[in-house]
Amino acid sequence: MNHRKYRPLFVAMIALMLALLACNAPTALPPTQNPFLPASTEVGEVGGASPTSIPASTEVPPTDTPVVTVCAFDAGYVADVTVPDNTPFLPNTAFVKTWRIQNTGSCDWETGTKLVYVSGDPLGGPPAVDLPLAAVGASVDVTVNFTSPGAPGTYRSNWQAQRPDGAKFGQQFYVQIVVPEPT
Repeated sequence: MNHRKYRPLFVAMIALMLALLACNAPTALPPTQNPFLPASTEVGEVGGASPTSIPASTEVPPTDTPVVTVCAFDAGYVADVTVPDNTPFLPNTAFVKTWRIQNTGSCDWETGTKLVYVSGDPLGGPPAVDLPLAAVGASVDVTVNFTSPGAPGTYRSNWQAQRPDGAKFGQQFYVQIVVPEPT
């Protein structure tokens, strides 16, 4: 069968279909009452808007936009389990501080999350300790070993949670002790 003799017929049919589709293209809508103007003001009247500035419909078609969930890491103070603020210690005395903290974020803490020293006096503590894994809303106890300084005074050590990638998050936790003057 020779397909070349049908090619002009096929091209003519395509052109005819495009012409018919063009006839059904939307046209300008006639002026309508603007719902935002007083009832006596018609579109196109003085004070009204031009017909092309008013949308034909205020309905927004539904979309299938995916919902993106953002994982937010957070930590909040619950309680001092040991060593309340301003507890007195003799000079050069070892002590253990335990905080109860809560995962107040929107995702679980991952392996490698730590509590790290951020400021104040390190009180002979380590630079970081591992935080237990914690699901959203769970509370955990975290313990740090310290030693009181040799000189009298009030000392504070500030700590904060840190993700494995090094990003700190949540509020800071602190221990504050007093080394009294010798008597």
